[in-house]
Amino acid sequence: VKLAVVSNFDTRLRKLLKDLNVSHLFDAIVVSSEVGYEKPAPEIFKIALGNTLRHPHKQEASAQCSY
Repeated sequence: VKLAVVSNFDTRLRKLLKDLNVSHLFDAIVVSSEVGYEKPAPEIFKIALGNTLRHPHKQEASAQCSY
């Protein structure tokens, strides 16, 4: 199972997740202010899906994005 954070938060989110010692739990962290799309735009979810598929530890033949 892949896990991603998709957030409309600002660039402080990565530091916050790191400081909470949870950033390593996610295969992808996608922040709207970094990618130029906000939820509920489908593009931000597609970016998250693409990032989880590129995660070096695990590769899957297919994946679905439900949003």
